[in-house]
Amino acid sequence: MTAEDEPLDVGVFLVDDHNVVRTGLSSYLSTEPGMRVVGEAGDGQAALERLAVLDRAGDLPEVVLMDLQMPRMDGVTATAEIKRRWPVVEVVAVTSFVEEAKVRAELEAGASGYLLKDADAPDVVTAIRSAMTGQLHLDPAAAKALAAGLPQTG
Repeated sequence: MTAEDEPLDVGVFLVDDHNVVRTGLSSYLSTEPGMRVVGEAGDGQAALERLAVLDRAGDLPEVVLMDLQMPRMDGVTATAEIKRRWPVVEVVAVTSFVEEAKVRAELEAGASGYLLKDADAPDVVTAIRSAMTGQLHLDPAAAKALAAGLPQTG
């Protein structure tokens, strides 16, 4: 990807119940050209509420980085609701879970990517940029989990 291909300004919204994760992602993304964190929330319900406020202000993010296991509203439910309310917003899961059922549920809810929390920081930016171009970005372990759940032929 060349500099001309990079989006000029990608608004990113962070959803994770661990403040340290949100802070770390925010700090890292602030060093990336063309990335800006427009908000954050500690659970899916708070994310929906804050996204509605951003929408009214005309500052809806292009991408939401979404944890899966959180209080009040989990990431799969929040992803489905975000895609229902704001179909133009892309969602990338960032989680520690790699079970086939969780990967499949998040993708079926409308996620454009699935990363594990132990991913290298540049992988997060790659997943965001992939989502912006309509490409699905899967952590290799998530792809392997999905493949393992496919029917065996032959």
